[in-house]
Amino acid sequence: MFGVMQQGDPKDRMNFILDNPDDIKHFIPLLTAGAEVNANQGRLLLLRAFYLITLVDDNEQLATWQVNLEDNYVLYKGRAYTFDAKQIRQLAKDNRFKYKAKFVRFSSKEEANSYLKKQLLDRSFIVADIPPVIYDGNFQVRVSRNNLHPHSRAAIDSLKKRLERVTPQNTYIINYVLNQSTMRDRNYYTFLVRCNKEVFESFSAAGNKAGKWRKEPTETVFFYRTH
Repeated sequence: MFGVMQQGDPKDRMNFILDNPDDIKHFIPLLTAGAEVNANQGRLLLLRAFYLITLVDDNEQLATWQVNLEDNYVLYKGRAYTFDAKQIRQLAKDNRFKYKAKFVRFSSKEEANSYLKKQLLDRSFIVADIPPVIYDGNFQVRVSRNNLHPHSRAAIDSLKKRLERVTPQNTYIINYVLNQSTMRDRNYYTFLVRCNKEVFESFSAAGNKAGKWRKEPTETVFFYRTH
């Protein structure tokens, strides 16, 4: 298990790593032991500072937690909890972690898997954040907040049904668009669909309303331990 600042310095004093299984088992429950708070509030707070904790086993990513170090919140599986960030500062003090992050772009899943296979031979390699779909761009979709979509889960399910009328489930990724504007919008849920342009064209041709197509190559980050 390790924790790093997103887009941070690999030598940042807040970086930590835990190798001992007993220490990891002790720490995991503490991440969500705090009082649960409104998830929307938690996500909005997370926009200010982003710290990522990742659980890894045999170079495979098992779970992630997003932490706001300034406002003492943690987001896990769509739920937000109060969290004392001093615990991370203490972990970083006792378990310093220096790493190297390598960003690589891929044009296919096969290419990504082939590259990953080679990295597994490197003893310093920790984990790679390879998305389930290799995409070349994205577009936004807004779904109305109404009786049919009383919550975000229903809105996502509705969007998935429309997408799967024109493309298989394993050809796209749906993410929330989280910023102050979308969080305060009481009329629509806003989602970002990452996929290949052919999926976007099929979705639009079927009469679905969609935002503009934007190019975005798949970029995967590979983590290597340097200390």
